[in-house]
Amino acid sequence: MSSGTEGRRTERSVPRLQWCLALAVLVGLVFAVYWPSIHGEFVWDDRANLLEHEHARNLSLENLRWAFTHSHAGHYQPLTWVSFMVDHAIGGLEPRVYHVTSIAWHALDTVLFALVAWQLLRRASRSHDAHFIGAITAAAVFALHPLRVESVAWITERRDVLCSAFFLLSLLAYLRAVRSTATRGLHVGWYCAALALFAGSMLSKALGMALPIVLLTIDVYPLRRLAERGWTRLIVEKVPFLLIAIAGGLLALNAQSSAGALVDTGIHGWLGRITVAFYGIAFYPRAMLVATDWYPLYEVTSAIHPQEPRFALSIAAVLAVSVALLALRRRFPALLAVWITYLALLGPVSGIAQSGIHLVADRYSYLSCLGFALLLGWGAGQWCVRTRPSPTWAVVTILVLGYWSVRSWQQTRVWHDEESLWAHQLERGPSTVAYDNLGAESNRRGDRARAVERFASALAILPQNDYARNDLVEILVAGDPHAEREVLEKAADALHGSLASFRRSDARAWHALGLTRAALQQWEPARDAFAHVTRLEPDFAPAWSKLGLALYRHGDRTAAVAALARALELDANDSRARSLLEEIGSAPR
Repeated sequence: MSSGTEGRRTERSVPRLQWCLALAVLVGLVFAVYWPSIHGEFVWDDRANLLEHEHARNLSLENLRWAFTHSHAGHYQPLTWVSFMVDHAIGGLEPRVYHVTSIAWHALDTVLFALVAWQLLRRASRSHDAHFIGAITAAAVFALHPLRVESVAWITERRDVLCSAFFLLSLLAYLRAVRSTATRGLHVGWYCAALALFAGSMLSKALGMALPIVLLTIDVYPLRRLAERGWTRLIVEKVPFLLIAIAGGLLALNAQSSAGALVDTGIHGWLGRITVAFYGIAFYPRAMLVATDWYPLYEVTSAIHPQEPRFALSIAAVLAVSVALLALRRRFPALLAVWITYLALLGPVSGIAQSGIHLVADRYSYLSCLGFALLLGWGAGQWCVRTRPSPTWAVVTILVLGYWSVRSWQQTRVWHDEESLWAHQLERGPSTVAYDNLGAESNRRGDRARAVERFASALAILPQNDYARNDLVEILVAGDPHAEREVLEKAADALHGSLASFRRSDARAWHALGLTRAALQQWEPARDAFAHVTRLEPDFAPAWSKLGLALYRHGDRTAAVAALARALELDANDSRARSLLEEIGSAPR
């Protein structure tokens, strides 16, 4: 009996040792691959969310109250704000602290997913080695793929890694709750824990709101609970999860609406939104398996037409895969289960409720592509068991994971600062957002001439880009940016195109346009711009003064005198208008 007990202990301890070593290696790989982000700066929305947002700093009762009662920048994410407050309490506004925390959360997600994958695969495979190797491989695919970089290296997307940790913990708790349901039913304690953890996920970000559908799907396969419980009982079990999901979804939708982030259906109608959804569904598997470059932004640059080849092919591919998996559901139930969970998790960010100007985003794959990682892991485990003692599976797996790790390491360096990030985006093609962010960075560094060029480029690509236009106007109104003539001409043309088409009533912008035309000594268009300002703002003295100058240089002395007189009437201390009137008075006729 003693020897038998020792044998059982040894049998149980070996897998535990394997698990500890494997998980330690995974965590080490996560920190090694994403370590370049430690030296990164705050980029993109980090400035508005952290540097310029006082509520994300001190861990105080006032800020905690704010986090749970307010949304910001289109998101309701109180637990994410709390995590930022903790970072600030540790290291102030030191980016390194924030980056280390994000990597640590991703490492935790990796460990949790390995445990979830093991729980699911052990129900689909009888081989210990197959489901152990499959779980570790699936976790490695999830952890090391370049699609994860955006969620890990971009501090603002802490909400992804935090939300996913609670999501996976909820899933683990549910798997514990449904053990031996045929004899004892649900374990109430673990079930309540799953609900509480799901609420934590929704309070971090609403990305995992499809968990009720995921749970119902895995109930059917691989848990095979349908025969034991029936559809009615399975659905009733999910009602509390569904209520949490609805509440979180409504809060998220309200946050998006309050921030003006939702795109009006007049811009992208329902046909366009459905088209974008199909494109996204086809995009992420392709980005995971065959893509060689990944970018921070995939912009909507024109009207969306379903007949466009990239959209038409995506629609056809999604429909074909869906029909095929339905037809093969009895033979390959795992494939349909993965597909359903993928569609469910991607649904909230698929573009049906379109926000922003992006078609797709790498960060949206963080949760939605877990099933694909699980499938790849399962395949590796089966390959290993069936081809022993051949090392081919190990060589191929290591090569693929090694390639993804290197690319993730390189992609992490892209997120180092604004210049590297948006220069990489421009490698994909012209981008109004990239030029706008580069312009803002140049302006912060005091290079106003470079900022003017970049803002003008952003506005030339998208004339309705209010951010670029307003930033450009601020520089031009402030005075000579010391830019070359061709840069000023580009800025004037871009600004005129924007104003003529979209913002005809923006007096400040028209004034900036007039100042730029005057600096270029283009007196006729300068006159027209200043005249437009005086119609919009009849009591704005500087516009009348500049209009007088433009009229005089253009040769209309009489109109110039009238404009300058009006300027002095509004501002008797306008010395330039007075000097110019004296010059006109003494000038030969």
